[in-house]
Amino acid sequence: MRNKLKEEDESVDDGNKNKKNQKDPIELLKLISELMQQPGKLKYPYASVAETIANFVNYKQLDTERLTEYATKFKEKRNILKSQIGTGWLDNYIKKTEEYQSTADADKKKELLNNGFETWATHMFLRNSN
Repeated sequence: MRNKLKEEDESVDDGNKNKKNQKDPIELLKLISELMQQPGKLKYPYASVAETIANFVNYKQLDTERLTEYATKFKEKRNILKSQIGTGWLDNYIKKTEEYQSTADADKKKELLNNGFETWATHMFLRNSN
C-alpha cells in the first residue's frame, strides 16, 4: 500500500513538492479506500474502471452478513465507483425514460438527472441484499 501511495503521490506532484495527500487526511483516506479496491497496477487503463464497476454490480449481501455491515461496504464501493466515473454516465439513459420525456418542468428534469446515479445505486442495493 505504501508503494501504491508513493506512486500516486508522484503522479499528482504539483511541482512545488507539495503532495496533495500529505496535506489532507480525508483525501488520503479516500485514496487508500480506492487503492484497496484495485487489484494491483493494471496493465490496461480501462481495466481498473471495469474492475470497479464489476465489484460494485456484483457485490451481494452474504447470508452471514448483517444489513448494517452490507450497507457500509456497499456505500464504500458506491463511493469508489462515483469517484472513478462520476455520476453523469446515466444521463443519456435517463433522458430516454418516459418520466423524463413526459416532464415539461426544467427543474424536474434537472432533478431526475442529478438523482439518477443515486436512484440506480439504491436499486442495486435492494437488488443485491437478502
